[in-house]
Amino acid sequence: MNKAELTKTLAEFQQRYVNDPNLFVKEILGPTPDDWQADVLDMVAGAGKYKEQVRRISCVSGHGVGKSCVASWVALWHMIFRFPQKAIITAPSHSQLHDALGSEIRGWITSLPDIIKNQLEVLTEQIRLKAAPNESFISFRVSRPESSETLAGVHSENVLLICDESSAIPSQIFESAASSMSGEHATTLLLGNGTRATGFFYDTHHKLKDDWETRRISCLDSKRVSKEFVDEIKSRYSENSNQYRVRCLGLFPLE
Repeated sequence: MNKAELTKTLAEFQQRYVNDPNLFVKEILGPTPDDWQADVLDMVAGAGKYKEQVRRISCVSGHGVGKSCVASWVALWHMIFRFPQKAIITAPSHSQLHDALGSEIRGWITSLPDIIKNQLEVLTEQIRLKAAPNESFISFRVSRPESSETLAGVHSENVLLICDESSAIPSQIFESAASSMSGEHATTLLLGNGTRATGFFYDTHHKLKDDWETRRISCLDSKRVSKEFVDEIKSRYSENSNQYRVRCLGLFPLE
């Protein structure tokens, strides 16, 4: 493929998916997103029923409903179809960030067509655009209490912050991210199980809920979660337990 053909192919690819991340996931990555995943993708892009990009999204859920999948799809779509852009992905532990979410993203990269995949450089702490590594990248950063500036000082025309296991991320981390997320095209996506009835993630579903688009995803409504898992948690802890609320219903604990 010569340079002219390459340019034409990339332009057609960009035009088809730039405003439709759900179509990108279906046609390029392969799966059909669940309804709640499709809703999150539309919010980030300002697509579907959303007339403009939704800047603050917070999703609390039970286990195994596809949080890592949607986080990966959002991050890859944002990197490929928004330029310049900086995407920061964080979690409270190295294992959750790199072994779980980082591994998931790298797995989906293998599904990209070679013409796109070959433009990306996959490193341990970053995935970046080879042609402009300082202007377009996905960066993986662990959120630790002693590193409160983890998410500070991130500036670009398009900024994406994805927080996994958000209940366990210290509040000071979110405070440091405020300046990075002040731009018109900055989106924050919080994901996690509601393991704590305190903290910033909890607040986005309660006293701050008017400022956030919030979603609750129950295992009972997810085709990804087996009935056996739900029955096991119910049997072990009872239907009225905090464990059942958090792990299956996608609710925060009562205490």
